[in-house]
Amino acid sequence: MNKQCTIAGEVSLSGVGLHTGNIATITFHPSEEQGVFFRRVDLPSRPMLKAVAPNVVSTARGTVIGNGSFTITTIEHIMSALAGLGVDNVLVDVDSNEVPILDGSAAQIVGALKQAGICRLDAERNYFEVAAPVSFSVPETGSEFRIEPADDFTVDVEVDYKEVIGFGKYSLDHLPDYEKEVAPCRTFVFFKEILPLFENGLIKGGDLGNAVVFIEQGTRQTDLDRVMDILGKQRVKIGDRPFLNETGLRFGNEPVRHKLLDLIGDLALAGKPVRGHVHAVRPGHKANTEFAKMLYNSSLI
Repeated sequence: MNKQCTIAGEVSLSGVGLHTGNIATITFHPSEEQGVFFRRVDLPSRPMLKAVAPNVVSTARGTVIGNGSFTITTIEHIMSALAGLGVDNVLVDVDSNEVPILDGSAAQIVGALKQAGICRLDAERNYFEVAAPVSFSVPETGSEFRIEPADDFTVDVEVDYKEVIGFGKYSLDHLPDYEKEVAPCRTFVFFKEILPLFENGLIKGGDLGNAVVFIEQGTRQTDLDRVMDILGKQRVKIGDRPFLNETGLRFGNEPVRHKLLDLIGDLALAGKPVRGHVHAVRPGHKANTEFAKMLYNSSLI
């Protein structure tokens, strides 16, 4: 599909922000502008900002764009859903500084966009064409990327969380499979991270309905009880299951798939869809957006 796409009509979603706990509504509007734009409709001047890598101002527990006077937090799932469905141009209104986390995946966003309808525009789609293999690394995070020529966009990720998940690898070879195979995969966190995040004023909107919480070996029962009390959930005993969520995983390798979901969203900040194969080892928001910035800058040359 070489024509750019937008959506056919407006559609909205509401929910709580993962870190702020604020209730927010996002509204997607059709657009013929080149790219994805976010607009803060809660601010007097209704400022607008393009979702591209140079506008990333933070990657602490999510991808944040801003321009010095305002920010929009945790945009990666929105960007992933748009890229996964091939939506090039859209205006996203948000009435808070953080978009809603919904169920921690991109599934509800995908559903809303499909409800609105996806339509082609007259403009030709511009791709980031990969002429030769390129490697990129971020030593600070131990992340490594390699992008190679390919006829379409394909991507695979490798992670290694020794304490709980272990080694995992997942590949998306056909972008149309994104909706069923990647979009439903939820964000996750390790139990040892929960209390520090609470104590630092984060994840005010976090609960077991929007994140998978994995329990590491060596976790103390007293700490587990304290977190379940904070979440307002029934206490569980160490060893009952490897995660706190009663509903279990949507896929056996759901965390690995979610890493791929995030990577797709962050790579969309390169400003153009990639036509090539991306291989990522230990991806994360900081490394992903640095990689996207490299692609963005090289596409401007």
